[in-house]
Amino acid sequence: MRETLEEILSLQTQYSPLNTAEMQRRGLLIRKILPAEILVHAAEISGALGKFGKDLKATGRDATGRKSRVPWVRVFSHEMSPKPGSGWYLVYLFHPDSSGVSLCLSHGSTTPVDGGYRKHKQEEIDRLMGWARAVVGDVATNGELLTSVALGKGKLASAYEKTTLISKFYANDAVPGEDGLKADLLIFAGLLRRLYTAEKSGMKPDFSRPAPKIDYQPNLASYPSVAEPAAPMSLEDARKRIDAQIVARQGGAAFRAEALKRFNNRCAISDWGVTLVLEAAHIVPYLGAETNQPDNALLLRSDLHTLFDRNELTINPDTLCVQLVGDLAKGPYEIYAGKAIAIPQGISSKTVQMRLRERASVYLLKEP
Repeated sequence: MRETLEEILSLQTQYSPLNTAEMQRRGLLIRKILPAEILVHAAEISGALGKFGKDLKATGRDATGRKSRVPWVRVFSHEMSPKPGSGWYLVYLFHPDSSGVSLCLSHGSTTPVDGGYRKHKQEEIDRLMGWARAVVGDVATNGELLTSVALGKGKLASAYEKTTLISKFYANDAVPGEDGLKADLLIFAGLLRRLYTAEKSGMKPDFSRPAPKIDYQPNLASYPSVAEPAAPMSLEDARKRIDAQIVARQGGAAFRAEALKRFNNRCAISDWGVTLVLEAAHIVPYLGAETNQPDNALLLRSDLHTLFDRNELTINPDTLCVQLVGDLAKGPYEIYAGKAIAIPQGISSKTVQMRLRERASVYLLKEP
């Protein structure tokens, strides 16, 4: 793939809207050669996509009339993205200035309506991208992945930029080898699988209806009158009780602070980085101060913490991968099935495995 990507980038410097010899060659590379080279790795890409890899396809386009400044080759599930304008897919976008090519996780710019398609409005794009970031999590933390793509001027380039969730840029003089390109494809395919799974679970925003609006102006006339005033409520006492409940749920201040530091303020399963909803879960159930050790903590999003405490979400001590119990494996949490947890800084994976085995033994002893 590397040589093909580099040749396409070299032909970008000779761009013409006409069907010149250079553009004919670029078209062959885009429509035929690069898709075929990608599908050499079809088995591994399909594996990363799980059940959505059964109808894996790769196609390219550079326009049939006036040649496009931004040719592309996309990788997708035909069921989930039947047309380039709809659904989520992976796509190589070639920069019009020939500076490089970006591997992107993108969405089509249209949505199905009454048997046809219409272009997304900006409000819908914003909702879609916000939803997708919540599903995928903040993965752009290593400096290589970007939460956008910059293709330069032009309506087509702008449309691609608006509907790209994550990208990785390869400069024209630094395109990686086959192993590096394949590794990145598999990483992006894993993220695409999360979005497909969430969509299949019915979690995608519904654009047939406008976004809900919240009216913050209460209709006081709708409230019944009260003959006698209620006893004064101590808002300060209520706030203190709520704060105490939150601290208790989050695992105790010192225990949680240490977990936040060791997990870099990110959920060990979902990679969420919103600290307000992150809690320090005890691997071995809380039995007093001796279980408040740093190596007994997992930093989890609050809903995942609840499922972990109820043993509806478990972690295999051997593989350190998430396992889901019963119906949970068929719903929106399916995206976490088989996912490896993050290991806290300064603590070995063997220690985490030991704690998970201790946890298992505790619950075995509790069974009748």
